[in-house]
Amino acid sequence: QNRSKITTTIKKYWERNDFDKDGFISQLEFCDGKGLGWKMKRVMQKKLSKMTTKQKKTFDTVSPETWQNDLSGWLDHYDTDNSGTLSMSEVVAGLIETFSVTEAEEKKTVKETVMDTWFLFDFDSNQVIDKEEFLTPNGFAQTLKVELKAKVRTGGRRFR
Repeated sequence: QNRSKITTTIKKYWERNDFDKDGFISQLEFCDGKGLGWKMKRVMQKKLSKMTTKQKKTFDTVSPETWQNDLSGWLDHYDTDNSGTLSMSEVVAGLIETFSVTEAEEKKTVKETVMDTWFLFDFDSNQVIDKEEFLTPNGFAQTLKVELKAKVRTGGRRFR
């Protein structure tokens, strides 16, 4: 029954967000002001608003300036198996360390967010992000840079 509910929910959201009804959710449809990306952001904000002050405090201790100007270095640093690509687990570990996430619930949120948005950055769907996908305009590096800048701008207080 739970599986049926999940399938029904996915179909419902898919139909609502596949604006041109071509069977795919394009980047434009995802990023539209009423699209799935916007909805995911609202869900994430809601989850984060329920965090305790202690849980949010971990975001205040980050010093992301290191990676702002060396995003290729971020990939190299967190490519722990030296494959030249980033696996989902390497990205999760990198984000957890970069943003000093220490609480279990926050780690779970990071992992879920990466899993839910992976397809946006893994353009060839081979389960890894290669350097080209990482550095391409609107790729992972650019998204990471925006988050790092926001974190610096807000004095470490991100995700409110």
